[in-house]
Amino acid sequence: MTKSQIETIHSAPLIQGFTLTQSASSMIKTGIADALYSQSLSLTQLAKETQLSLKNLARFLRLLKLQNLVQKTGAYYTLTPSSAPLARKHPESITYSTLMHEHILYLSWQELPYCLQDHRLGFEKKFNSPLYEYLKKTPEQLEIFKGWIPEKFDKVKDKKF
Repeated sequence: MTKSQIETIHSAPLIQGFTLTQSASSMIKTGIADALYSQSLSLTQLAKETQLSLKNLARFLRLLKLQNLVQKTGAYYTLTPSSAPLARKHPESITYSTLMHEHILYLSWQELPYCLQDHRLGFEKKFNSPLYEYLKKTPEQLEIFKGWIPEKFDKVKDKKF
């Protein structure tokens, strides 16, 4: 395989979904999405606001710009229309959905080849328990789950967590 063919494969959107999900999730977890939601900030201002390393933040912002998750005008960064819903205050926030995809759903989908051979769910294989038992043991994931399906959570409220 030539170097060009390898570069084509590695740059293909087909295989970059996880990288995009991780970037979006990191924007939420570090506070970048919330900090940039209603204002433009310089690199220094954003580093101060999020308490992140200036050098590492600069590197991460270059990646986010390539992924169209932030835009830079002069020295100032803002969210793009596609990344604005990552902010918690956005009226159509996808914060919890992103966090669910980054952890529970991604890890479960890693087990797809196994699931095709067996009848167990990928989640149960990965976490060695049914979803609701896992959520009982992990309060942080339970809160993300509750945020992820607020309109559906009433339908499963009979489950004891």
